[in-house]
Amino acid sequence: MVFGELLSAAAKRLGGTIGTDEPRSDDRFLTFPGDTATSIAGSLRSEVVGGTRSLTRSGPTVGSFSSVSARIRYPRGTFVGESLARFKRVLGHGARPERREHNAAIGYYLVGPQGRTLWGYGTSQNGVLAIGLAESLTGARIDWSNEG
Repeated sequence: MVFGELLSAAAKRLGGTIGTDEPRSDDRFLTFPGDTATSIAGSLRSEVVGGTRSLTRSGPTVGSFSSVSARIRYPRGTFVGESLARFKRVLGHGARPERREHNAAIGYYLVGPQGRTLWGYGTSQNGVLAIGLAESLTGARIDWSNEG
């Protein structure tokens, strides 16, 4: 699986199906049989709504990976379930905190090569609850708000 790959090709290779949250939306994601713990979402697209330009996650290509499963390993060996302190330590000096959520969740992100961003959030009590890899910081923030 790579960024920019067609979701339809990924679905065929992985035996998954492409879904959408809303009937009229062109937002697409890939789900796997019997495994709702992992998703592969569409890419960012610029949209103008009511005169305001915004970036939304949509389109036919892979734009992000996210998971709530400890079985999935992300760059630097990060995974769901590890402590937030370890997650931040593994990200290194480039780790940046994300805003604190209303439910007291804390998140961190690391922007890497070509803007690709590794993110994760959780609580000090439960560790990392969700983790993802997005094609950009903007995409990571969209994923963060969708998961959080």
